[in-house]
Amino acid sequence: MKAIEISGVITDEKIKAIQSLVSYDLFIHDAICRGPLILENCHLHSIRLHNVKTNDYLLIKNCQVETRVTCSSIKPQAPISFLDSDIGGDLIFHDILSGQSLELHTITVGGSLTLDQAIFSCIAIHKCRMREFSLLPVERQNKIGSIRLVSSEIQLDTTFSGLDNVHELKIENSFLQGLKIVKSTLQDAVVCIEETRLGTLRLSGVILQGTTKLRMANTDIEMLFMELTASEQATVDCVTSIVSKSASFQVSMRGDSRIDISSSDFAQLRLHHDLARTSLDYPNSPLFHPSDSIQCIATIKLIKEMYFKEHDYWTEDRFFYLLKTVEQKALMDEFLQSGNPKHLFIWLLYIMFRFIFGWGVDLFNPLAAMAVLMICFSGLYEWAAYVSHHPMLLHIMHTQYSGFFAALILSIAALLNLDPLEAPLGSLGPLLYFSEFFFGLLMVTLIIGIIIRKLVR
Repeated sequence: MKAIEISGVITDEKIKAIQSLVSYDLFIHDAICRGPLILENCHLHSIRLHNVKTNDYLLIKNCQVETRVTCSSIKPQAPISFLDSDIGGDLIFHDILSGQSLELHTITVGGSLTLDQAIFSCIAIHKCRMREFSLLPVERQNKIGSIRLVSSEIQLDTTFSGLDNVHELKIENSFLQGLKIVKSTLQDAVVCIEETRLGTLRLSGVILQGTTKLRMANTDIEMLFMELTASEQATVDCVTSIVSKSASFQVSMRGDSRIDISSSDFAQLRLHHDLARTSLDYPNSPLFHPSDSIQCIATIKLIKEMYFKEHDYWTEDRFFYLLKTVEQKALMDEFLQSGNPKHLFIWLLYIMFRFIFGWGVDLFNPLAAMAVLMICFSGLYEWAAYVSHHPMLLHIMHTQYSGFFAALILSIAALLNLDPLEAPLGSLGPLLYFSEFFFGLLMVTLIIGIIIRKLVR
């Protein structure tokens, strides 16, 4: 294979000579370019730039490279740009201390885009297609200020590790076979994945601190695995996205951090046990925005459906109870703000269905309501006996009971629909007894229904 080697001071004549060469290996090393270094309209076998200094930008435009392009120990004073080019092999940047930006626009990389011990203020990838792109920790890590991937395609898994210096990671309108972000601590950063198709998205060993925002919006993902810790005011938002297979959130939320998954669609959702159970502490859970009832209701429905698919019906019932409570509170607030007098009726229904009927799934509330009814009607029976000028006496199996204890026995008999007992209560007795009999029939039927429902499920 023919090769051309350039060193020393690079002149325009030397660069123009390259453009007439075809399928050469170009090696530029230990060189100084006093202006911009531009390779344009070249067809080469490979390009290697080593220890090249330029006071201006480095531009490779409209070039076709059959194998790889390697840039090492480059110190440009302006951006490094690759435009409208086709690279058959790998594109490698090693020991780049520019502090400037790397711009890739409309290029095809048949191999991998690799950065090794590189410092860039920004990596901008636009309308590019490549086989693989990874940022992996080495002895001296890469220092990248921001990464922007727009309208691009990466065929194999993309792995970002050690993104401690990144303040922005934006992936938009692209296709990635897989994206892994691992072992990174993000401080006051923005990670945004928007209108993108992903095979697998995995975050593992990621720590979000300060005001870091992790946002996935309008994104189609096959499988999502999120294992991270968020503290201070960090936020995780999964907005109107679709996860077609499974989504697992092993997320630890601390401080004022929060997570929002309410507007996304999950074929199979798994939440970390502690995170899911904290949502029962409504509205203090990081899963909820207390001022947004629609968000709260949608989130509870997702968690309820998750426990239903896991056949944990006991916990599902708890979330159903929470769901009905939040829905009715939202309805009352809506009527109250509109000045509709129906809010009083809604309020009464809320009291009755929550605290008495337990929304048809909770046993404690109806049992507690029955106990309260027993005590209340016991007092009414004593009052009825007092009004009728008769002492409260009750005869059962040749035994006589008197006072409040007799009234309590009478109340239990009426509430549990037992045979009526005779007591001197005057004209109010039958009315009170029938009223308690009716409430007791209703509550016993409800309790039996709840028990049967739980046993059947």
